[in-house]
Amino acid sequence: MKTAWFLVMLTGAILRTVARRLVRGPHRPSWTWATELAWVSMRSVLIGSVKLGTGWLKSLPEPRGSDPRVRVERIDANGVPAEWWMPIAEEPARVILYLHGGGYVFGSPGTHREIITRLATETPARVLAPDYRMAPEHRFPAAHDDCLTAYRWLVSRGVEPAQIVVAGDSAGGALSVGTLLALRDAGELQPAGAVLVSPWIDPLAAGGSMETNEPYDIGNRDFLVACIQEYMDGKTPDDPRVAPLRGDLAGLAPLFIAIGSCEVLFDQVHALSARARSAGVETRLAAYEDQFHAFQNLASLIPEAARAIGEMSAFAREKTP
Repeated sequence: MKTAWFLVMLTGAILRTVARRLVRGPHRPSWTWATELAWVSMRSVLIGSVKLGTGWLKSLPEPRGSDPRVRVERIDANGVPAEWWMPIAEEPARVILYLHGGGYVFGSPGTHREIITRLATETPARVLAPDYRMAPEHRFPAAHDDCLTAYRWLVSRGVEPAQIVVAGDSAGGALSVGTLLALRDAGELQPAGAVLVSPWIDPLAAGGSMETNEPYDIGNRDFLVACIQEYMDGKTPDDPRVAPLRGDLAGLAPLFIAIGSCEVLFDQVHALSARARSAGVETRLAAYEDQFHAFQNLASLIPEAARAIGEMSAFAREKTP
């Protein structure tokens, strides 16, 4: 019943989007037909999950197939299931620890195969992608603990922190910041840098871009609140690992932060950038016009996404010579 209801809803959303575009033109000036149809499909999935239950998202099929540019190896990172994504052409010394997004309730390395593959081949780097625990089966701080464990596993295997860049999108961006904070507080070395793609770092934010950008993004506040309630088991998300704006950011590794101008997270990401700079953290903010949340995952459809990943890769190369 849930799947049937969703298919009806999705079909209606696509038909309305096509009709609107034929009459009024693109929803945003730079959007192609492919971009607009991808946007409405993802928006329908995420916003629809508020009614269906966020657990329904785990039942959705993942992208299949392999890319001849990379070799994927399933491993155990000290108890955390993870995948190595390694360029076929070489085995670089640098490593990217990639923490996938999904609101702490869904997603996997497989759902983020495009961005992971491009980072591996364009940087180039070996990418370790943890398949960390998620809600509602596993509550806070399970995902954070797994990501920190994966980082420490890399170091225990002889990878120097100076050769590691931590990266992640959405909730994975928050997990990236949370990992840096935990390392700092434990007196351990920071990685060479961190790439934060649309980091979700103020879980209960309201007003501002959360309202003005809602018509153009793939998610909304209701969806975000539903996800954080699952992960926090109804508790207030005020721990700095989940809400970095509530904590001290001093002493963190250099940050490259990416955000789309159409994102509901736009305001909080700008606030993170400002807070990090004021704390003495080297910070670069890249804003992409007309782009929605974590658009980099659609690099095969959106030319700007491919360029954005190129800038992420350039940052990783710069910080890990």
